[in-house]
Amino acid sequence: MADWSQIRFEDAVCVNILELIYYHDLVMFIILIVLTLVVGFILFSSLSQFSCRLLGTSQKLELGWTCFPIVLIAILVAPSIHILYIIEEVVGSYMTIKVIGHQ
Repeated sequence: MADWSQIRFEDAVCVNILELIYYHDLVMFIILIVLTLVVGFILFSSLSQFSCRLLGTSQKLELGWTCFPIVLIAILVAPSIHILYIIEEVVGSYMTIKVIGHQ
């Protein structure tokens, strides 16, 4: 049972939830890496004594900060689609319950 001091998810009961927990861990890891890189770059550029005169005209830098998010999104999309298809798959159910509610 969940309580207020719980940091992580509860233990997984089925494979679908286990896959979602692994995906959550992957997303949090990627967010941590990106946050670390951005904060490190900001600190380095603000505390550095070097001038960045050539930084605005660098074609390689523009290509890098364009391709980096595309690669990150591709890394996140592949497991997400896989999990989506796993969750939508219905394996022979023994019982079907129809619930009707009125407001």
